[in-house]
Amino acid sequence: MNVQAIGVVLHPTSPTARQALEQLRELAPARGLRVVDRESEPVDMIVALGGDGTMLRAAREATARGVPLLGVNLGRMGFLSSAEAANLELAIDALVAGDYTLEFRMMLDGVATLEGEPLVAAVALNEIVVEKGTPSRVIEVDVSVGRDELARYTADGFIVATSTGSTAYSLSAGGRSWSRTST
Repeated sequence: MNVQAIGVVLHPTSPTARQALEQLRELAPARGLRVVDRESEPVDMIVALGGDGTMLRAAREATARGVPLLGVNLGRMGFLSSAEAANLELAIDALVAGDYTLEFRMMLDGVATLEGEPLVAAVALNEIVVEKGTPSRVIEVDVSVGRDELARYTADGFIVATSTGSTAYSLSAGGRSWSRTST
């Protein structure tokens, strides 16, 4: 894949993210890249500058545009990121050289309805949450996959998480990531 135009999703209040954006803008031209500022312009890749929350927002944009996503961690955990801020130049050089692999992740596409009428739609990398609007009340949630009704719940709320989302929550709560290798 030949990357020429990069869209950026930036943490909205982080001075470090603004500095990383300026560094990216300085690095890009010498490497034959354009940093695209307008959402209406086509891009070949989205770069997220921030923490995991920024990555989640960037994942929605990358999905909507049908392009890959590169995360540059400027936050605490960086579970979803591929690069750290201190290695931004190396990450961009690897991108230009084609020295990377794409990792595909499952995402959720959900629609909340009330009496058959759509209320809100969401695309998510981590999870989709349905909550009650009134304290001290429960809600009834009918869960369907496609046209097939899966279950009905009476609860305070309902969360559907991808494997990415459940692993990220476990790690942020102090859990460990386990990997097993063959011997």
